[in-house]
Amino acid sequence: MLVREMDYVVDCVDDLSVHTPTWEDLVSTLRELFRLLQRVNFTIRPTKCVLRARTIDFLNHRLKEGAIGPNDESVEKVRTGPRSKSKKEVRILLGLTGYYEEFISKYAAISAPLSDLVHKGQPNPVTWDGARNDEIFSHFFFVLEILTCMIFIFIV
Repeated sequence: MLVREMDYVVDCVDDLSVHTPTWEDLVSTLRELFRLLQRVNFTIRPTKCVLRARTIDFLNHRLKEGAIGPNDESVEKVRTGPRSKSKKEVRILLGLTGYYEEFISKYAAISAPLSDLVHKGQPNPVTWDGARNDEIFSHFFFVLEILTCMIFIFIV
């Protein structure tokens, strides 16, 4: 998008985040951003704008006073969601947990038993009975425990 060259501006699809070290930089960056958006006939929806927030949810992450961590709502979806019945549902579950891979040491190894369920040749719908059931769920609940107890990582 057009804002990629701007300092302090992050874009993702139709969302923008402006973060600056000082108030003066914020005002200057917003002026530049508004001029650019006006020039290309983009509009801003005031109801979606948040200014000077100490905490904000952005791209399934919670940004909080110089720290980043998981978004509570996304973690809750994983925690309270029904047991996956199909390969597609397992992929969705892996997508939700994998979004926080950067926060979970050895995520690939931890999630491997779940990933194995979606490989070609595995049954669809997914079967949860058998000896691997306990192993798969212990790995899933380990990931879930990490997400729900996660401490925010401070951005330097």
